[in-house]
Amino acid sequence: MSKLLASRMLSMVVFALVPLALNAQCTLGNATLHGSYIVSGGGTVVGVGSLTAVGVHTWDGHGTTVATYTASVNGSIISGITVTGTYSVNADCSGSLTESDGSHYNFVVSPNGNSATWIRTDAGTVLIGTETRLKNREEAGIPAAAVPLSSSAQCPLGNATKHGTYLVSGTGTIVGVGPISAAGEITYDGQGNSMATVTLSVNGTIHSGVTVTGTYTVNSDCTGSHSESDGAHYDFVVTPDGNTASWIEVDSGTVVSGTEIRLPVSR
Repeated sequence: MSKLLASRMLSMVVFALVPLALNAQCTLGNATLHGSYIVSGGGTVVGVGSLTAVGVHTWDGHGTTVATYTASVNGSIISGITVTGTYSVNADCSGSLTESDGSHYNFVVSPNGNSATWIRTDAGTVLIGTETRLKNREEAGIPAAAVPLSSSAQCPLGNATKHGTYLVSGTGTIVGVGPISAAGEITYDGQGNSMATVTLSVNGTIHSGVTVTGTYTVNSDCTGSHSESDGAHYDFVVTPDGNTASWIEVDSGTVVSGTEIRLPVSR
């Protein structure tokens, strides 16, 4: 009788634990986040003004990070910012990050570790953003024959990484003017040239059919730069398959960032 009771009690404990195990979506813990990611975000620092940033964030899978990015703080452009950090991923895919500049973040990561959303948790900040993993060439489906086998670069195709037509959108503020948003299409020829046609709203004034040409460079680490015929300049990070990119304007007095998504080719 006692053995039967003990057996039933054990079964009850096992069944009680099963739902907990099934609910644990990030069983790898810190290893869920590993590799390099496009990081972008923005918002407001109370008493300072608008802020936006775009760059690359690398997670080692063991609780340590390093990020390098470009930021616009109320229109002041700061390039090449590098911070280190420590992080923890919980079993429910939530987590926290502390960086060497004194900033703190909460985040939620997808179970496969490919994307995350975050919010800064320091008083006086209203900042959120996203992270998207930069896949290596095998993960991105780039044929090995397309690049030297010894290449460890994530975007070894250079300017050819960006080719075709993309949906482009962005928003932010021009200091002293007001808010700005834009949406349209931009086409890259894979050789360093671009053409964009967008609709703009500048402080509520609508400008349709705005067309600009440009030149761009994609570096081997998937970062890049872009200059357009209207005098605007941008930094960006693109995924190795070339399908998406995040960008930030780097002209003084602008706090503007956005994304690009490649349109599928009609067959």
